[in-house]
Amino acid sequence: MPYSVRENDADVLGYVAHHGISTVLDIGPGSGTYADLLGHACTLDAVEAWPDYLTEFDLTAKYRHILIHDVRTVGDLLPTRYDLVIFGDVLEHMPPTEAADVWDWAPTVADRGLVSLPLDHWPQHAEHGGNPHEAHDEEHLTGRDLLAGALGPFEDVWVYDQTATFARRFA
Repeated sequence: MPYSVRENDADVLGYVAHHGISTVLDIGPGSGTYADLLGHACTLDAVEAWPDYLTEFDLTAKYRHILIHDVRTVGDLLPTRYDLVIFGDVLEHMPPTEAADVWDWAPTVADRGLVSLPLDHWPQHAEHGGNPHEAHDEEHLTGRDLLAGALGPFEDVWVYDQTATFARRFA
């Protein structure tokens, strides 16, 4: 689904304010949840793999720049560095090894990273207009995997009813 569960809104806002974050790269913005949440306080760019979302959710009005690309192959196509990169409901849509590679790439574009994942496996197919990037891999990462140490240590962790959010300083 292109929508995120909104359990972490207050904690994400607090994290951004506490760390003086002013530039954000939103990976897989979907409907623009994080732009709606942070747009008043930050400059936001995005990487979105499904171009239909740009018009469906008017993402060009929410983000300064949007790169249409799969984050797994975006490499060094981004023109700037950010204070924070957000993977909100993104990493569970790829096999764990690819998710780990994407997370390992994150420090090359941002000083901090934030990941939000469902706590448990949520079966999901190519949803919302047949978007293959919305399917959950059979062995996808979960919040419980990150709580158990997958993707390394995190400085902040917030656990909710359905999801968990993790933050790390890279630099």
